[in-house]
Amino acid sequence: MIRKNRVLPLDNTPQQAEDEIVATVVEDTVDVTNITETINFQIHKLAITLLNLEKSLPDLANKCINLNAEDHKVFYDFFKTHIEQTRHGKNTRECRFTDSDNAILTKVNRYEQSKSEENFITFANEITTTLFTIMKEATRSSGSFFVLDASYNDEEVIVFLKLDPKDGVQLDLDTLEINEIKNMLPESKDRVHKCAIIKKNYEANSTNLFVLDKQQKAGETSKFFMFNFLQAVAIPNNNIKTVALLNELYTKIEAKLPDMESNLINTAIDSEFNNGATIHIPDTVNNIYEKLISHDTDDREILIEEYKTNFVNDFTTKYKDYGLSLTIEREESKVLYNATNNQILFRYNKVLNNNEVTVRHDKSTDIYTITVTNKASIGFGQKIR
Repeated sequence: MIRKNRVLPLDNTPQQAEDEIVATVVEDTVDVTNITETINFQIHKLAITLLNLEKSLPDLANKCINLNAEDHKVFYDFFKTHIEQTRHGKNTRECRFTDSDNAILTKVNRYEQSKSEENFITFANEITTTLFTIMKEATRSSGSFFVLDASYNDEEVIVFLKLDPKDGVQLDLDTLEINEIKNMLPESKDRVHKCAIIKKNYEANSTNLFVLDKQQKAGETSKFFMFNFLQAVAIPNNNIKTVALLNELYTKIEAKLPDMESNLINTAIDSEFNNGATIHIPDTVNNIYEKLISHDTDDREILIEEYKTNFVNDFTTKYKDYGLSLTIEREESKVLYNATNNQILFRYNKVLNNNEVTVRHDKSTDIYTITVTNKASIGFGQKIR
């Protein structure tokens, strides 16, 4: 008799939190529905280990798992989708190893010199032990760890994939009985927690790997995974440069002009940061101060030049590899205010800024006042959950 089973995830998450998570996933996840059909993807070898941080040692692999696309389509699609999301995801960082003697790269090269199943298991267990030791001091997040020797669009790669299993229930459609299933892997549409795709063909000072880490602040990669484990650094892209420059401008200009309203400073900065525009940082800083400093200010031109020079010197000292020109890459349709761990989250469309929505920051009391007008026309109100 063939049994028909339906597997449902166990989810005790309140509805409000669930909705917020879904919104974030839609924003950060790549649509791979059409892309995955054209990918040339092969898994040569696969090993699975467990990173249970409550134990003194990880659970290591004792065998190599061999999959092929025809006989193991579900498994193949699972890994293919996760890897595609890592390779092209919004939060993926292009990285390079700090040097050719990197410990991870050394282990990869040693395995490549003798590519037997036994040596692959040795390689996977060495990698797992290294990561486990670092994680014991840096995080409490246990999980399953997958090491793959694969080819992705004809490029030979090693893949490290860390996922957090969850529990679920299985419904037997014949008997209508339900059973609990432990350690279900997340669905392929769920976001990867940590993934590194390493190009076997090492090139000095070039992109050697792609890193995605969702257990971290937005736009960053957690230090222990990137620096301590992979011993790599992110190659600054336009998004990273844009975020860094905006943060420095808001901080430094507010410090220079402490009596000016924050919304005026924000507007002057924002007007220079159109998505897709190429800017030269000294010119941009000069333009912003030109808009903010009154024309009747004594020695106005000298002051603007001094502020601009100080900012550029500080920025190039702090971000030595960024250069002075970049193409703006940002989400410019939304305005977002939030507190630590999103205890408070306030987001609205930028077209409403200073019209239907006004935010004022009283620096003397450090109090923010949010005013929403035209309530009826925009349909503003509390959403009952």
